[in-house]
Amino acid sequence: MQTFSYMQRSGDDEASIRNLLKIFFYLLFLFFYEPLTTIYIYLPPFFGLLFWYFYRGETKERIFVLTYLYLYEIDHALSNFSLIIALFVTLYFVKKLQKILLCGYCLKMSAIILFYFFIGTIQVLVHILFQTTFSLDISLLLYYIVWDAVAIIYAK
Repeated sequence: MQTFSYMQRSGDDEASIRNLLKIFFYLLFLFFYEPLTTIYIYLPPFFGLLFWYFYRGETKERIFVLTYLYLYEIDHALSNFSLIIALFVTLYFVKKLQKILLCGYCLKMSAIILFYFFIGTIQVLVHILFQTTFSLDISLLLYYIVWDAVAIIYAK
């Protein structure tokens, strides 16, 4: 009977369920939503939101973001590691901007704009360097930025 007296519940069942749900939604986003962005061009890739999760996240969120960006590059035939390079360049500049901007929403919006700017710049530079054809649809890019801005308002 003494062994049963030491068996206690941890009381952390709600936290483990939340973690499992979080992992489920990450996997759903990774394996369902990302391939849909290949089929339907008007589904935004949410790069700004992913950048913010990478910037504020823990290790598992960072691994998820890097995996998503790499799969997105493969599915959309982008230059190798251009999104990941843009992620780290933006991370550098946002850390510098954090010292200047005191408003949290201003930092989030500037992070979104900077990330898309660096993605476009890297893509244009790679295509100029290798002399390939590339068309950048500015209206679609602005559409993505607006959806990211709406999504990041509700992000933690």
